[in-house]
Amino acid sequence: MLLRGKFFRLSAPIPDAFSRLGISRHPWVDATELKEKFRQTAAQLHPDSPSGDTSSFHDLNEAFATLRSPAKRLRLLVALEFPTFHGKATFAPNAELFSQVHTVLEKKDLAGIHEMEALLSQRLLALETSLRVSPADPQTWLNAAAEILFLQKWSDQLREKSFQLSNR
Repeated sequence: MLLRGKFFRLSAPIPDAFSRLGISRHPWVDATELKEKFRQTAAQLHPDSPSGDTSSFHDLNEAFATLRSPAKRLRLLVALEFPTFHGKATFAPNAELFSQVHTVLEKKDLAGIHEMEALLSQRLLALETSLRVSPADPQTWLNAAAEILFLQKWSDQLREKSFQLSNR
């Protein structure tokens, strides 16, 4: 693609494993839901079935392998939701914090979920305050805005899980 006299190479679109399996796009996926969706779709696409297709079945297996791993799922989510510039990611979420949130959600511990919600709220407040107090270059603003979006998404997921556990 030619833009302002310079050539930019467009990267190939990233396959969306979430849509391939019919699962909503968020960092935490219920393992039983993931397996069930995979089995349903795999039965339809298996090469031995009448409507089966080898390449579609291979794509489905890759999607399942990606979503089954929390680290791969996070990388895919970042790649799908945040653009790249010259092949480099413009933002990478805090993997350690993601791991902590993922662990809390997997344990389904209501007290741990509330503690993590408080931690994320503190981090959000600190980010918003730092942006108001000190002027930053555009890239820093974009990274902070992207991190705020991730923290808000993670907070929403924690609230959703908290609501589910409270209503059992």
